[in-house]
Amino acid sequence: MYYLKLTNNLNQNQIYFKDLSYFSSLIKSSHSINLSSKPINSKKLTTKNKIRLLYKRLKNFFLVNTPLVIFSKKKKFMLIESDSSYTIEFLKKSKALTIPLSLTKILSENYFKVKLSENQIKACDDLSEQISTSFLVLLKNHHINDKSLGLLLKKHYSLIFQKTLISKIVFDNYLHKKKPIDLYIGSNNNSLLRTFTSSVMSRGGQVSVFTHGEPIIYDWDKISWMELTLSNNYYEYSNSLANSLKNANEKQNLLNSNCQIKSFDTKQFIEIRKNNNNVDNINPNSVMFLANEYVRDGQLSQVSSFTNIIQYEFELKILKFLSTIFKRVYYKRHPGGVFSEKKINFFPENIIIINEPYESVQNLSQTIIFGHSKTTAIGHALSTKKNIILFTGSWEVFEENVFKSLNKQVHLLSFIESGGFLDFNKTDLLHAIKNPKNNYSYYNNFLAN
Repeated sequence: MYYLKLTNNLNQNQIYFKDLSYFSSLIKSSHSINLSSKPINSKKLTTKNKIRLLYKRLKNFFLVNTPLVIFSKKKKFMLIESDSSYTIEFLKKSKALTIPLSLTKILSENYFKVKLSENQIKACDDLSEQISTSFLVLLKNHHINDKSLGLLLKKHYSLIFQKTLISKIVFDNYLHKKKPIDLYIGSNNNSLLRTFTSSVMSRGGQVSVFTHGEPIIYDWDKISWMELTLSNNYYEYSNSLANSLKNANEKQNLLNSNCQIKSFDTKQFIEIRKNNNNVDNINPNSVMFLANEYVRDGQLSQVSSFTNIIQYEFELKILKFLSTIFKRVYYKRHPGGVFSEKKINFFPENIIIINEPYESVQNLSQTIIFGHSKTTAIGHALSTKKNIILFTGSWEVFEENVFKSLNKQVHLLSFIESGGFLDFNKTDLLHAIKNPKNNYSYYNNFLAN
């Protein structure tokens, strides 16, 4: 495990060290940590929270339902915890009455009524022990030996499994009183949503999920277990993207081969193209860098698996380099996370931090550099005539058809992995900046059809 020690004097070099002193101190202090067995959404709701939930449910109800469907016998359901704009637009076009549900409300009213049996708790303990044992074997390969870490992991994962099991029982009991439901959600990308959708499907219901974020397909199995395994229908942005997802997952032996991959045929990328054709007035002496999400210590970003240390070290290097080439370097921070502009005083003077949404500031520069592809912003950029540069690594493999078109439109530069950190080739980056591809193959093949 690598750690970055920042000296108080920012003019000095940063110091890397690989040892167990900091790691060991965490393990020793962890014995006093009071790990709670209460999930985030299990707290009893205050009157204010109840009013907020009711307001959001009513808002969604009137947003998706027209007067013509109020008395419809056909019903669909949605979750206010996962109500993406794509889900709402899709439901607006349906001829069924849509009823918004709240998992927070369901859990808060029923969570504490469930008591796990000794056998159920033991099953959670046994599963967590298998995981912690496997993880310790992995750590030994990196010369880390500390059995106390295994005890911490076992307790931590056992509590997670107990929370999940209680939530599953609550959802099963809730749905047992109802006919099988037809559920539409924005995403299935967290454990609470997957717990609920598993209950819906086990009770004979239907689950439809919509893509979100980047309009790119990867040649890996992540999306299949996060989204497809617990859904009956999965909607991509376009037919071409849907076909690429089918192709990628045929190679991965889907756990749920019955999931139908479809397209909701959005026109948003075509509209972006129409509204962003003029590039003549953009300042040529500027560049924009899109950052990843910074998270609290101990957490991992939902955008990528970089730790804060690795991300910070790479971003500081590339920003310093760009500041020597351009008069203005726009640092488009990720809208989530814990990045605080007030605490950032080590950027070069010509770095301008952007907090506004990407779509409202993308015309500040003709050259856009992405430090990762897991962002909705890349779909906006690919729909324009901008010079796009994307850094990728060995962990990010694109579906073959997607890669062919993406490589024609975008400069794909590889991260250089060295000593547990990331670097880049300055010559390759300079070439990409000075030589726009002016080829819009990806937009034409995957976003405009």
